[in-house]
Amino acid sequence: MTQQNLITSRRTVALAEDTIVRLKAFSKANRLKMYEVMDTLVNLAYQDEGIKKRIIDETRRLSQEKKSIKVTLAQKANRLDPKLRERLRTMSAEELGRLLERG
Repeated sequence: MTQQNLITSRRTVALAEDTIVRLKAFSKANRLKMYEVMDTLVNLAYQDEGIKKRIIDETRRLSQEKKSIKVTLAQKANRLDPKLRERLRTMSAEELGRLLERG
């Protein structure tokens, strides 16, 4: 990956904040550059069938787990009082975060 490629491609990559934090920590602890670590991970996934299968299986498992959590939350939300449900629907992300921290 060239420096020019890095700058133009960076905008198209979306990672969760906690993933970026862990990637930064891993890269820093091993004195590597983040983009080099990501490049290597992708290359390994293409070259090694075992790693490729583990990545696919783990990604699908995590995706299914997230869907299951969303379904559970939706089912619980449907049992809430309609006024409370509407209040939760209109809350900002910050308000929801504070509410979850207190709970």
